[in-house]
Amino acid sequence: MISFNLERKYGFLSIKNIIFILVIILLIGIYLYGNIFHNKEKEEKSINKKHNVLNYHDVFDKLTDIEKKQVANGKRYTSSGGYKVLSLPKELKTKLIDFWENNESKKVRENVDARYIYLDKKVNTTVSNILDLKMHDISLYNEVNDYVESTIKEWTNKNDIIHTATYGPREYKNDSILKEHVDQNSTHILSAIINIKRDHGWPLIIFSNDKKREEKIIEMNDENDLVLYESATVIHGRPLPFKGNSYVNMFVHFTSPDWNI
Repeated sequence: MISFNLERKYGFLSIKNIIFILVIILLIGIYLYGNIFHNKEKEEKSINKKHNVLNYHDVFDKLTDIEKKQVANGKRYTSSGGYKVLSLPKELKTKLIDFWENNESKKVRENVDARYIYLDKKVNTTVSNILDLKMHDISLYNEVNDYVESTIKEWTNKNDIIHTATYGPREYKNDSILKEHVDQNSTHILSAIINIKRDHGWPLIIFSNDKKREEKIIEMNDENDLVLYESATVIHGRPLPFKGNSYVNMFVHFTSPDWNI
């Protein structure tokens, strides 16, 4: 038990004891933060270990005919394997988190294409919810689109891309699976995924669109919360069932006049 000397004359703790208390509080805070960070890191490593390396040809064979054509013959716009992982500006990220938290009650159950988004084992429960940013905050909607557009232009060195769609925030629910696929070949050529909030890790699996066809496991987090990708030629998905309760993303899509499929 720790006892403290009181200043009898003034009736409160001495400066020495106050400093001692503050040091103890600081050390406890550092210890707790370290444990939280370590446990989160262990959780993400554990998730990745559960993922068995996918065979590119097996995944490719399960694509539709048009998807196969896109992957095999679609135009490439970068030399980076078709993807890039970045950090969203903190101010914009904070705005998106605040928007979600202040408007979550307005989300609605989403009607999704069950060929691509489905539950692993559960039945008759929600796969995903959707909240329309454009409907509720047009200013923030435009800010997100403008930032993503400028970032993709810089990445691809293309200035003639055309915005075609922005979805979300979309909230995936427990047990969700996102089948490996490529996106629509007329409107979703160059795209971005923005992770807004999550209560559990859920790895994004992609295959580079260069000759290597390398599998990449991307764990989106507070540092890596923006993924740019050539969505019409980069095979991507989340084949592991989501083990948390809420995973909130946004998606921004662009087309290009020189797309060839």
